[in-house]
Amino acid sequence: MRKSISKEIALVLEGYKHISEMAGSAMFIHDTDGWIFDLNKNAEHLTGYTRGELLRMNVRDLHTSIEKKVSNKKLAVISRAKKQVAFESKFKRKNGRVIDVRIKADKFKFKKDFFIIGIVKDITAYKKFGKKRRKKRDMPKHLNDKFSKLLKHLGAKYIEYAHVLVDVAESRDPYTVSHSIKVTNYAVALARYIGLSKEAIEVLKISAILHDIGKIGVKPSILMKPSSLNEEEYKEVRRHPILSAEIIKPIKLMDELVPIIKHHHENYNGTGYPDGLKGEEIPLGARILAIADVYDALTTDRAYRKAYPFGKATKIMTEASGKKFDPVLLKAFMACLRPKKIR
Repeated sequence: MRKSISKEIALVLEGYKHISEMAGSAMFIHDTDGWIFDLNKNAEHLTGYTRGELLRMNVRDLHTSIEKKVSNKKLAVISRAKKQVAFESKFKRKNGRVIDVRIKADKFKFKKDFFIIGIVKDITAYKKFGKKRRKKRDMPKHLNDKFSKLLKHLGAKYIEYAHVLVDVAESRDPYTVSHSIKVTNYAVALARYIGLSKEAIEVLKISAILHDIGKIGVKPSILMKPSSLNEEEYKEVRRHPILSAEIIKPIKLMDELVPIIKHHHENYNGTGYPDGLKGEEIPLGARILAIADVYDALTTDRAYRKAYPFGKATKIMTEASGKKFDPVLLKAFMACLRPKKIR
């Protein structure tokens, strides 16, 4: 018997669908018996079936006859599992073509009901040509743990969600992932130095790791351009804070992150973007993130220039005190850097 879902859980699941769509992954949401009740557009492309057809199917129907026995066992395992289950299988598309797929399934609890979120990727080319799949760059364990706590009252595991985000960012701009992790370290060091609460620091951590995810909406040719951007290209890059905020907005539990992520490119003197906020109109988390973001950008090799040495980077930032950066926070950040605590 199919289970119905409330508007509340549908809203949460929309966030997962939104992210998986951008990642280019197919996503199926089904009950523990395998009956599909939601999916994203990529699921239609992967299988060749329409949304209407898939909503009348069981996930077992997508596997080839040989793989159905395996899928039955895996479904039972997933239903009992307390952690993500990953395995490979073969799907039979509507046109009869058989494809190799990699499936990652996570059990999701809402109130008394359990649902399963399956992220599916076509790996046929890798199988055929013997290419090695790129090793996943895992999100730092402490960040996954904190996200799991943030979502635990819904019973959602953040691990797959975070991995999808990292995969998306890395596929568009390899610089983004390592940048976000380093920015997180700098931002947290500054937050601790000025005495922010543990709760505020956790929100800042998550904001920092996701702050540039909106770059998936920017053309890779622009992100990796080895020369200066023209006016149109720069305009497109300036959209990324808004895109980042829009991507996480469907997940209502992340409301606190949105203003920090959206406004991390505002300038203290009001000349920044997207809204030209000034001084303390800019959220504190965004002001901290702005400092950490620029410091890492200056001290890291980019497509268009080599990294600046420590002395030059800090000189550039000090000259922008009160203009681009909150002068009090910048002074505190420089104090963090001097003993080489976070370099």
